[in-house]
Amino acid sequence: MKPILRVVSLPVLTVVALAMLFTPSAGAQGPQNISVVLIIDNSGSMARTDPAGLRFVAASQLVDLLEDGDEISVVLFADDSAVLVSLTKVTDAASKEAIRAKLTPVAPAGNTHMRAGLEVGLAELEKGSNSVRFGIFLTDGELHPPDWPSLTAQEQEAERTAVLALADGFGERKWGLFPVSLASAVEPEFLQRLAENGGGLYREATEAGQLTLVFQEVFAANKLDVFEILFSDCLAPGDERSVTFPVHQFVSTLSLFV
Repeated sequence: MKPILRVVSLPVLTVVALAMLFTPSAGAQGPQNISVVLIIDNSGSMARTDPAGLRFVAASQLVDLLEDGDEISVVLFADDSAVLVSLTKVTDAASKEAIRAKLTPVAPAGNTHMRAGLEVGLAELEKGSNSVRFGIFLTDGELHPPDWPSLTAQEQEAERTAVLALADGFGERKWGLFPVSLASAVEPEFLQRLAENGGGLYREATEAGQLTLVFQEVFAANKLDVFEILFSDCLAPGDERSVTFPVHQFVSTLSLFV
C-alpha cells in the first residue's frame, strides 16, 4: 500500500511522517524492553524446506536488534523440545555475542510435536521480567507428534485442543503468539487459530530466505510504538510536494506532523 501525501508549505517547515503501530501496548511513547521466545520447528522436514539452516541465521540476526534490557530465549521442537538458549537478558555487546554463539544449526530430525515446543516456550516467557512478551512460532508442517498415526480420532482431537489451549495461555496473559509458516503450510487454518487464540498474527514465509524479514517485522510490531517512517524535508513558502512511500503492514494509523 502506497499512500500519497500532498504537502503545502506556508512558512519553511520540516515535514516528518510518523506511523503509529498497532501493538498490545499501544499508547507508550517509544521503544520499550521486550521478552521474546523463538519456538523453532526442527523436525525432519526442515531438511527439505530449510536445508541451509537459515532459521538459525534469522534468529541470530534478530539478536542484533535487541537493546540492553531485552530478553530472548530460543526453543527447538521435533519429537520433543529442547532449550537452545534459556531466557537471557541483553546487557551489552558481549551478551549478544554469547547468545549468537549458541545459535549454531542443529540437524533436523523427527516429528512435529507442537505441544512440546509451546509448553517450553510458554515456560521460558514466564521467567521474563518485561511486561511486553511474545512468542514467534515457526513451523513448516502440520501437527504430528510421535505416534500420531496410531492415535484415535478422539486422541488426535484432544492433542489439537491441548495445543490451542497453550496458545490461549499466551493470549490470556496478553503476551502474543505469532505463528510463522515456512513454505506451503499444510494446515494454515490451524496456525491461524493459534494466532487468534494467542492474541498475535499469522505470517507466511514462502521460502527460508524470507525468515529474517518476517522475524524482524514481528519484532518491530511488538518493540516499537512510534517510529519515524521515511522522510524529513524542508519546503519553501508556497511550495507543494507529493510524497509516495510504503506503509508497513503492521501500521494502523498514519499521522503527519509539520
